[in-house]
Amino acid sequence: MSAKHITEPAALIHHPAAAEFAWLDIVRRQVKSLHFGVVQIVVHNDRVVQIERTEKIRLSDQPPGTGVDSAI
Repeated sequence: MSAKHITEPAALIHHPAAAEFAWLDIVRRQVKSLHFGVVQIVVHNDRVVQIERTEKIRLSDQPPGTGVDSAI
């Protein structure tokens, strides 16, 4: 199984009122585009400062050596 790790810096949103829940939109976008994997929220001093996404690439149940699932 292979993994691709993506980090999106939520801390780059500078306006305090907009930033309060802007991270939620980022998390929603990351989850919607993910087929298999993990979306992790990193918090520092009561603030979401980083969102990490690790995407898994699942191989089909075909015998070894037959290639990657055609759905990818």
